[in-house]
Amino acid sequence: MKKTNIPTLLAVLLLACISCNRMSRDEQIAREAREYTQKQCPRYVDKSTRMDSTTYDTRNRVFAYNYTVEGELDDPAIYTEQVKSLFRDKILKEIRSSIQMKSYKDEGLTILYRYVSASTGETRLEYRFEKEEYR
Repeated sequence: MKKTNIPTLLAVLLLACISCNRMSRDEQIAREAREYTQKQCPRYVDKSTRMDSTTYDTRNRVFAYNYTVEGELDDPAIYTEQVKSLFRDKILKEIRSSIQMKSYKDEGLTILYRYVSASTGETRLEYRFEKEEYR
């Protein structure tokens, strides 16, 4: 091998090593979800709603916001079809206008909001938003 090819070969090997160690975008999003949960959760968003975690399913590309409802919001009777529809519309509007979610929206992720009962563990509400809805 010529001496002039050695620096080129070393540069190529270095570049290959660096690119192998870079996280994929999905791995970055999963890490962001874990770090947010560790730093910010659990936290109350109001007197009856607690954000428990954010999660990211890399295989299905679903970013989830997981909440627990308690007190007056833990009553299944309040979740009429009209209430469910109005609340879904409110969340969708927030997603569409959210600057913090821009990178996730740009990735075309499915965004899931899940609200679980504190008393029974049952899902009270679950909304799934595909990229076609929030763009």
